[in-house]
Amino acid sequence: MLDNFHLSLISGGQHLCTPAWTRVSGSLDRCFKCYLPVSGAASVVLKSGPARLAPGRLYFIPGYDLVRQECPRAMNVHWLHFVPDSYFLHRILLRVTSIHSWPLSLHGWIAPSFRRMKELFDEPDQAENQPRGDSPPALVCRIEGILMLLIADLLENVVSLTEKDFHLDTLARLKPAIDYMDSEFANNPGLAEAAARAGLSPNYFHRLFHRATGVTPFHYMETRRLDKARGILAEGRLNVKEVAAASGYENPFYFSRAFRKRFGVSPSAIRGASISIGP
Repeated sequence: MLDNFHLSLISGGQHLCTPAWTRVSGSLDRCFKCYLPVSGAASVVLKSGPARLAPGRLYFIPGYDLVRQECPRAMNVHWLHFVPDSYFLHRILLRVTSIHSWPLSLHGWIAPSFRRMKELFDEPDQAENQPRGDSPPALVCRIEGILMLLIADLLENVVSLTEKDFHLDTLARLKPAIDYMDSEFANNPGLAEAAARAGLSPNYFHRLFHRATGVTPFHYMETRRLDKARGILAEGRLNVKEVAAASGYENPFYFSRAFRKRFGVSPSAIRGASISIGP
């Protein structure tokens, strides 16, 4: 079932957390996070309990279970927010409900790449007219390689995969349709088109999909479109109307309503201001 290990990197960079960083989590935290503290300390509270963040370790934080983040003094941190493209990998990672971390001493090559995170999300200094020392695609490969290493460790040591929990037989039957929706969600394929990929009637496909995933096909694809929009908005290169079109929304007003309903803020409120761990 896991033949798609691609990840969507939503946003990242370097941030100096202060007491203003302290807040209750919101809808924008619905993603997976990796933090590499450089100095200072902070803490996050998940449904499973609190955890302290300190230098010397790389942390994986399941944002879907995040309740609160706290910084009494200061913490300088490199950070990354991401989601898997694969429905199956996403669902498996949702089973990770506590923070996990790895000492940098075990993987000394991680920190240098992670500390260049801003290069993936910030434009190079055009005034200096200096090229980047490394092309973004190469750095993306390095960062995704780090994430794959961490995810592999989670799959081996944290997550258990069972037929009862994942409806594997049903999902195997739906897989051609899910793969199609994963690749075409921005083009708004119809229910009949997706159902045809699995050789099912639209009504039966809808019932089977909802039973296996807990959401409707429409909700599934809308979530994919809005997650895509969230990443594009953080880059700040396109205006809201252009982001709506790039995410599969012909009507920018409908896009804005859907975005606010899911994330609790308007698209313009986060455009160009990385969906950050900061205030």
